[in-house]
Order: sequence, then C-alpha cells, then structure tokens
Amino acid sequence: MSTIYYVKLKGNEVIKFPYDLVDLQNENPYTNYGDRDDFWNIFPETENAKNNGYTLSQVIVSDIPDINWIIQNAKLPEVPTLTNGEWTADWIIFDRTTFPAEPPGYVGVWPPTKIMNNTSGSAPNVIG
Repeated sequence: MSTIYYVKLKGNEVIKFPYDLVDLQNENPYTNYGDRDDFWNIFPETENAKNNGYTLSQVIVSDIPDINWIIQNAKLPEVPTLTNGEWTADWIIFDRTTFPAEPPGYVGVWPPTKIMNNTSGSAPNVIG
C-alpha cells in the first residue's frame, strides 16, 4: 500500500518536498487555524500561497522496502517525479558508510539499549 505525501509547487517547479502541516505552520506563524488541521484545504487560503502562487499536490510514495536497517538506510528523493500528471516517489536505498552514533546514556550493543539513571552503586537497570 502506498502512502500519500504532499509537494509544494509553483507551477510544476518543486518548492518543497515533502511538505506537511509543520511546514505550513512554520511559514504562516501568525495564522489562526482554529480547530482545523486539514492543511490540504487550509494551504490555498494562506498569504504565503496566495502571494507566491504556490499550490499543493499529492505525491504517491511507494512503501519502504524490506532492508537490513543495520547496514542500509532509505530516504526519499529530493524531488518527486511527475508522470502523466501524477507525482510519485520511490525510496532510495543506500548502504550505510558509518553506523549511527550511540546517544548519551546508551551502552555499546545493537540495538542501542538505554541504561536508567542509577545512583545506588549496584548494577545498572537495562531497558531493551
């Protein structure tokens, strides 16, 4: 099953992909949306869209393929593809050249395991 993302456009020029509600709010910080959270319908009413001629379009994004997340990663392309009037995007798979750094408070095992704060001097409690 594919997922729907959005792309911000000026004509057929991609301005931002993916584009979401957070982007809309960041670009229009003084707009009151009330209880509305349907940014698909809100977007055309914003000053940013009106003043710059921006539109939104749906992008059909393929499912993330099964990969070995320890040695591979996936990302969306910077620009989706327009074919026969439909925007699409497929995940780009690439091999990791470095492994993710361990966040503070994690021990050197994979997957990272958080150690709870331990002030008793006894063996640490480990959360998996």
